[in-house]
Amino acid sequence: MSEIAKSEDTKDKDIKPLAKLLSQKCENTKGDENPGVIAYQNMGGQLGEFADDEGIKGVWYLGLNGTLARSNYGYLTQTPLTKSEVSKTKYKVQGFGGWIFPSGNASLTGWFSYARTFTPGEDVELCAPNGVGSQIQCFTGALGAPVQSDRYTVGGEARVLFALGRSADSAKIGIAPTVSYEVKSDAFYLELPVYLAPAKDGKRLNGGVRMAYDTSKDDFAIGLFVGVPFSIFFN
Repeated sequence: MSEIAKSEDTKDKDIKPLAKLLSQKCENTKGDENPGVIAYQNMGGQLGEFADDEGIKGVWYLGLNGTLARSNYGYLTQTPLTKSEVSKTKYKVQGFGGWIFPSGNASLTGWFSYARTFTPGEDVELCAPNGVGSQIQCFTGALGAPVQSDRYTVGGEARVLFALGRSADSAKIGIAPTVSYEVKSDAFYLELPVYLAPAKDGKRLNGGVRMAYDTSKDDFAIGLFVGVPFSIFFN
C-alpha cells in the first residue's frame, strides 16, 4: 500500500503544477484574438523549463473530437425528368493520443477517425418534351442522388519547432510531417508543412510552404499557406 500511495503522490505532484501552468498561460492571453492557440504556442520553452524543474519526462495527452453537418443536395431524376433535392447528415469522429517531449518544442501524435460523407455527381444537362407541342424543357444538375461513402483513416504526425540560433530571440522554423492511410481505398496521404513566416505579433509562426502527395491520385502538390498558426499540440 505504501508504494501505491507514493506513486499516487508523485502523479499529483506532476499533474497539479502542470495544470497550474496551463491555467496561467491561458489567463495571460485572454485579451488576444485566439488565446488558446497563442497559449500553446508561447508555452514551448516554459514547458521545457517546467519539466526540468519538476522532473517530468514528457507529457502524455488523449483526446476525442468530431464534426456534424447537414447539407442539401440537388439532383436530377430521368423518369420522369425532374429536379429533386435531398438533405443528408455528414459527420466525423476522431480519437487521438500523443506525447510532448520534455523540451516542449516537439510532439508525436497518432489518431484514428471515422467519417461519413456524401459526394454529388458531375453536372449534366438533360432535356425532355414538356407536353406543350414540340417544346422541350432542360435541366442542369447532378445525375442521381449523392453517393454515400464511409472513410476509416489512421495516421501519425510529428511537430517540431527549431531555433536557428542559441539566443531567445533567434528566428524559428516549425515542421509538422504527417502520414495518413485510408483503409477502404488503400491510399496514403503524405504532407509536410514548413512554417517559416512569423505573425505580426512576432509570438508565433503562421505561414510557410506546404507539400503533399496523394497515392490514390498519384498527385504531388506544393503551395504557400498563411493564417494557420503552428502549435506543438495536435489540432
